[in-house]
Amino acid sequence: MGRWIFIFWGLIFSQVLIASSLEIAPVLEKGRFHPLSSLNPSQSLDTKLMLPSRVDPSVWLPLNLLSAREKNFTSYSDSDFKKIRKAYLEGQEEQLDEALMGAYATLAGQPYLTSATHTLTFPSVRQLQAEALYFRYPWTAICCALNALAVVLLFMGWRISGYILAFMGFLLLSFLLGIRIYVLERPPVSNMLETLLFVPWLALLVSFLIKREAVLAAAGLSTLLLGIVAVGTIKDNFENVQAVLDSNYWLTIHVLLVVGSYALFLLAGILAHGYFLGSKEASHKLSGLTQISMYLGLAMLVPGTILGGIWAAQSWGRFWDWDPKESWAFITICAYLAGVHAFRYRIIGEYGLALCAIVGAWTVTFTWYGVNYILGTGLHSYGFGSGGEWIYLVSVVLDAALVLLLAAMAKKRWKTV
Repeated sequence: MGRWIFIFWGLIFSQVLIASSLEIAPVLEKGRFHPLSSLNPSQSLDTKLMLPSRVDPSVWLPLNLLSAREKNFTSYSDSDFKKIRKAYLEGQEEQLDEALMGAYATLAGQPYLTSATHTLTFPSVRQLQAEALYFRYPWTAICCALNALAVVLLFMGWRISGYILAFMGFLLLSFLLGIRIYVLERPPVSNMLETLLFVPWLALLVSFLIKREAVLAAAGLSTLLLGIVAVGTIKDNFENVQAVLDSNYWLTIHVLLVVGSYALFLLAGILAHGYFLGSKEASHKLSGLTQISMYLGLAMLVPGTILGGIWAAQSWGRFWDWDPKESWAFITICAYLAGVHAFRYRIIGEYGLALCAIVGAWTVTFTWYGVNYILGTGLHSYGFGSGGEWIYLVSVVLDAALVLLLAAMAKKRWKTV
C-alpha cells in the first residue's frame, strides 16, 4: 500500500511543480480574481478585465482601452504600462502575456481595499497557480472513479486493493479541498458545490477511523456525491463568499459542524441499507457502526444548530425564527433523537434503528438539498439553486420501496436461519 501511495503523491507533486513554474496574471470576473487559463476562452481577450485602475485599484479595466488611451491609467508603473500597450497594439500575444505577468508581480499580495473589519489584498502568484492547477484536470471525476473502483473491489472481496483506492480518493479530495482553502482563505463549505466535496471527504475520514467495514459505505457515498459534481449542472468554480457568510469564525464553528453532521448521518443511512442485506451476525456489526455514526452526527448537529442561532442573533437580530432551513434542522434533530432514545430505552431494536437511520437520512437530504432547491424560500437564500427536483423526489420514493422490500426479505431470512 505504501508504494502506491508514494507513486500517487509523486504524480500530484509533479503537477504542483509544473503549476508553480507558470507565470500567471489575473482577470477580474464576478468580483474575484481568477487566472486567465481557468476562464471561458470563448470570450474576447480584449474585453477581459486585466488592468487595475490607477484611481481605484479595486476596479479593473478591459484591455481594449489600451487602444484609446496613451497615458498610463493603470496601477502599474509607466514602464510596465508602455510594455503592455506596445505588445497589445502590435498583436504580440507572448510579449503581452509576459508584460502582464511581470507587471502584476509588483501588486501580488498587496492590499487594495481596507475597511474597519476587512483588508482585501490581490491574490499571490502562488494562489493563482494553485487555482490554475485545480482546473488543469478533471480532478473531481478522477476522485469519483477511484471511489467507484474501490466499491467494486470491496464488493468482490479484494479488500486491500479496495482500501488503497478509497484512500487514494481521500487523499486526492484532501488535496482539492486544500487548494480551495488556500486560494479562498476560508473553510470550503460556503455553497452547495463545496459541501458536495466536504461531505464525502469527512465520511471517508470517519470510515478509516472507526472500522474497515464502513469504508465500503463511505466510498459508495463519495461515488454518488462526487458523481453529481462531475456530471451534474453544479458549476465547479471559485466564488466570493456571500456577504451573510463573510465570517471565517462562524463558517468554521457553525457551518463545518452542521455540514459535517450530514456526512455522519448519510454514512449511517448507507450502513443501515447494508444492515438488511447481510446475515444476522454481519448485520449486528453494521448496526454498531450505524449507532456510532448517528451519535457522532448528533454531537455535531445539535451544537452546530445552537451556534447557528447565536450567529443569527448577531447577523439578523434574532436567535430563531422558524426559517425553512432552521425548521428542517429541528426536524432532523428530532428524528435522530427519537431514534437513538427509542433504541436506548429498548422500545426498538437494531432492526428499528436501521429504519430510523434511513428515514433520518431522508430528512438530512431535504434539509441539505430540498430547502434550497425545492422550497427556495427563507433567509438562507445564499444557498438557493434550481434543478433536479423530480430526480430527487423519485429517488426518495424508489429508495423507500427498496428499503421496505429489503427489510421484509431480511426479516423472513433471519427467521428461517
